[in-house]
Amino acid sequence: MHTTSRATLSIGDLSRRTGVPVKTIRFYSDQGIVPPAEVTDAGYRRYAEDDVVRLETVRTLRAAGFDIATIREMLDRTLAPVEAMRLQVETLAVQERTLRRQRLMLERAIERGDVPGYPERGRALALLSAAERSAFLRHRIASGVEGVDVDASWWNGFMAAAVEGIPEEVDDDQLVAWTELADMIDDASFAEAIRRTAESFWERFVGNDGMSLDVWQERQQALIECVREAMRAGVEPGSRAGAAIIDDWRDSLGPAGDEILAHMIETHDPRLARYWKLIAIVKRLPYDRELDAAWTWILIAARRFTDR
Repeated sequence: MHTTSRATLSIGDLSRRTGVPVKTIRFYSDQGIVPPAEVTDAGYRRYAEDDVVRLETVRTLRAAGFDIATIREMLDRTLAPVEAMRLQVETLAVQERTLRRQRLMLERAIERGDVPGYPERGRALALLSAAERSAFLRHRIASGVEGVDVDASWWNGFMAAAVEGIPEEVDDDQLVAWTELADMIDDASFAEAIRRTAESFWERFVGNDGMSLDVWQERQQALIECVREAMRAGVEPGSRAGAAIIDDWRDSLGPAGDEILAHMIETHDPRLARYWKLIAIVKRLPYDRELDAAWTWILIAARRFTDR
């Protein structure tokens, strides 16, 4: 028991002088932040005049958001005030980010019309590790080609681009892109869209009795480069020049040209292109907007060509 001969205040007097509730003062005392100057034989806590200033300082620091441990270190002079302020700035930044992300999740829920359940699911998705995010994407995409005889080398390269390299930490834009991406591929119809595209491609057009994968990739790249140049020159997809580009590409594919062209139009799903835009945001990669525009151009031109 510590005693002192100085004039002291009861805990009630200290409460009235500072406006801090007695219960809170007891808590601060127990935590060693505002220890009593004296404890009487009857067990009553008595405080010094200096404790009025100390308690007001504690109240101010608590209002600013400092935790008990930091306040104790500051008052004991084991933590420099500047360092304490720096820690507080970092804490506020985390709180601000958390609130901002909660708002993003709520806004996303409103957009989806899924107010009851989406915020919780969105937060759960946000907490996944990079490995878990990659595994999530891999599983959903792989389900779309299950049973399809896909070239192993091509598949490994495709999956590396589609699901690998997900960062551990994501900013707000990446979080929004990730949750949209997860929602999109979690829809069973997304895997079905992949299957519609993959089955005919691998079973009828490429491999087996069809063209080689190298030839297909060469023809596809030639088409894209031709369309890039056409767009830069202002060629419209519905023009005669646009039709000629599609006709030349179809002819380059050999006997299956007409069937491949029809397959491309019939199985087109805008979500497949959206996937690559979102994955670029999540992985912090540059997105080739001209390539995206080129495929849009190709689809318009192909539809106009077949209508003719």
